[in-house]
Amino acid sequence: MRNDWRRDERWSEAIAVGSYAFAEKIKHELAPKARHRNIDSVDGVCALREPANTYTAIFDG
Repeated sequence: MRNDWRRDERWSEAIAVGSYAFAEKIKHELAPKARHRNIDSVDGVCALREPANTYTAIFDG
């Protein structure tokens, strides 16, 4: 059993995680809401996520 309970941003800060085809499918299904969201790939895993500056104005303002 794995005892590594640290938070992994690939899973916790993404809208969809999996293959590129899966992330692209979710992006397409979200249509205009996902237009500016990015699909990043790390270690063979793709994640659909918000652009980094989405909430900057709210929290840094």
